[in-house]
Amino acid sequence: MNEKNNNNNNNNDNNNNINMATLVNNNNNNNDNTTTFSLVGTREMLTAETTTKYFATIKNPETINKIIFSTKSFDVDSAKIASTYIEKMVNLKIADLSDFIAGRETSIGLEVLNIISTALSKTKLVELDVSENALGPRGIEACKPLLASKETLARISFCNDGLSAEACESIRDLLLFRGENMPTSLTHLRFHNNMSGSGGAIAIADVVKNSPSLQLFELSSTRCGRDGGETLCSAFEFCPNIESINVGDNTFGIESGKILAQVLKNKTKLKYLKVSDIGLEDEGMSALLLSLGTETCTNLIELDISCNDLTYEGLLSLGLVFRNNLQLEKLILDDNEIGSRGSMRVARAIEKNSKKLNHLAMMTCDIKRNGVNAICDVFLSNNKKDDSSNDNNNNDNNDKTKVLLNGNRISSESMALIQDQYIKSMESFVEFGSFSDNDSEASDDEEYEDDDITNDIKTEEEFFNINNSSKKEEANEAGNSSTNTTNNNNNNESDNAMDIDAMIKARNRAKQKRRSIIIAENALDDSDYDSDLEDVDESEVFNYTTKNDAAVVGNLESTTTTTTTTDDLNSAIENLSLC
Repeated sequence: MNEKNNNNNNNNDNNNNINMATLVNNNNNNNDNTTTFSLVGTREMLTAETTTKYFATIKNPETINKIIFSTKSFDVDSAKIASTYIEKMVNLKIADLSDFIAGRETSIGLEVLNIISTALSKTKLVELDVSENALGPRGIEACKPLLASKETLARISFCNDGLSAEACESIRDLLLFRGENMPTSLTHLRFHNNMSGSGGAIAIADVVKNSPSLQLFELSSTRCGRDGGETLCSAFEFCPNIESINVGDNTFGIESGKILAQVLKNKTKLKYLKVSDIGLEDEGMSALLLSLGTETCTNLIELDISCNDLTYEGLLSLGLVFRNNLQLEKLILDDNEIGSRGSMRVARAIEKNSKKLNHLAMMTCDIKRNGVNAICDVFLSNNKKDDSSNDNNNNDNNDKTKVLLNGNRISSESMALIQDQYIKSMESFVEFGSFSDNDSEASDDEEYEDDDITNDIKTEEEFFNINNSSKKEEANEAGNSSTNTTNNNNNNESDNAMDIDAMIKARNRAKQKRRSIIIAENALDDSDYDSDLEDVDESEVFNYTTKNDAAVVGNLESTTTTTTTTDDLNSAIENLSLC
């Protein structure tokens, strides 16, 4: 009987703990004895009485560096009680206020936001999360004491707040409180699942432009259209430290892909890029992949290009991306009708470098048996190469490469063969996802001829070789430029000759690009992106042939003696048009 009573008491204690405040010591290497104060539990409408009870557990407010108010809804009296404790938290750095005014009348919610924001403005707050709070323009204005004053505030999240364009304009005005063209301290800024549209994106773009320390940015599922997308993408040019970009589930359009291609070329710290479902299509994606595959962006870890109306043509530059980004671990291509032909192109791209790749998603891509075989072959081949340096296979699921191919068009007969020939023999190093949504009644007939695949391979080889030559030539040009910089005794005539050489080659690359039938080589040509460096940037991306170089050299010999002024220089280049 006593044992039964003890069990009942324990159950009662557990139930009580659901609505009890908790203090958790933060383990760290600095031995600074900091603590997290959390109210997370079952949803509850706080009163003055329950709030006093919860906060009474705080004995040393100066040790608290993080508060979590989620799942508890504050009224005015409870907010006032909480504020007296917050003001004493001199080391408070993180405030999670997500979902903390749910169910309250608008007037009460606004006052609560103002009370808590005023208290937080007296701390050293670094991170703020006000997600899940149905904030309108008035809600943002209620947060003014905090948003428009804290120099230390660096990380902010506005997710699922129902933000309108007007609310985003208010956010912009508050975050830019330092003045026009004065940089913010922001490193992380997140917007997800709001209704701000293009107007909101245009407003937030002003914040992005003035945040040179920005490392992580998200504006996903916000109903943003073409104008907002193009403005926002252009703003990333001013973020040299950007590491993560997520603009998925909007309707940016093709031109945004071209703009991203331009502005991301020199983003050497970029690691995570999510541009899923923004309508880039082959043209916009070709431009973006070409930039990621040939420029100084070499540290990508995750690339999500799913649901962009892509075909196999838009993936021509994917091999360059793998070759250029040796740390690429995750590639998501879901919901693009690339077919088996595109799947084979992906497999050949992975062959360029797949040492780090541990997640490949190609669900609902219209892939049939041949496309699946190509993907399996490349992972099987790579595993055999790895076996030469590893004695034992690791059966830990965490170390397996995840390959997701559900929702494709694999006949039941082909599925059985794939199971026998590949999946069973690869289970020790590849974790295949479910095939439950596969179209087992699909025909195995492909929509391409064998010659098409042969031509694809030749096109890719030529494309990669041209880009290899281009990069080598650019390296040589950079070396020559450096040598000339250190040699101050060169005369103006020599300088002009070198300028002619460099500019003619830049023009030749652009012309060669315009003639090509490959979308990836003409994707940037008609971009509306306004940049004074556009022609020079094209020279870094667009390829050229050795034959063109020979023609340039021949023409150069006949022009360098007479084109010594800027006007003559431009005239000579125009006369060398290849179209």
